[in-house]
Amino acid sequence: EEISEYDAVAREIHTLISSGVQPKDVVILLRSMTNAEKYREALDRYAISSQCGRGEDTLFDHPEVLLLISLLNVIDNPTRDIYLTAVLKSPIFGVTLGELSLLRERYPALSLYASLGLYREDENRGEITEEFDQKLERFFVFLEKARRFAEMQSSDKVVRYLLSTTPLRAISVKYCGNCDALMAFYDYARAFESQGFCGLHALCR
Repeated sequence: EEISEYDAVAREIHTLISSGVQPKDVVILLRSMTNAEKYREALDRYAISSQCGRGEDTLFDHPEVLLLISLLNVIDNPTRDIYLTAVLKSPIFGVTLGELSLLRERYPALSLYASLGLYREDENRGEITEEFDQKLERFFVFLEKARRFAEMQSSDKVVRYLLSTTPLRAISVKYCGNCDALMAFYDYARAFESQGFCGLHALCR
């Protein structure tokens, strides 16, 4: 029989409930929340009320949350190449692997952050590309403002600052359909800070 996966699951749940299983004892586990709304709509068609929740253990599996964590780590300490590379290559700054490779060829012995700084200050550097120079300038302007803001703020306020000053939420909506995971991480940071002022470094640790 031709039937969607979502309707098949909803029909099976309807059968379980009709046989006496309590609705509160039925859970649909998903690897991601991407199609959660389709399951909810299918359940509605069978007149089954439902709640859509997210387990804490899945929060750090979401790419938009991993990007947010990379941003926080770069603000805390930009010398860690893994986080810095993730931020530069993200849709926020759009640096390409080719541009990073050309930068690495120029400064093979330096860390990525040191390479960026040296390239930026070298008056005789010659452009890798004009576009790369523009991306780099945008990054350093962002980093300076974000680090200055983070100096005296709690970590949850830094998260809120990033959600309001970067296209993180738009990226999340484009690729995931919602901002649920980002807001869950914001709640995570607020709960963390509720234990007492901890700051960005403590949250990153």
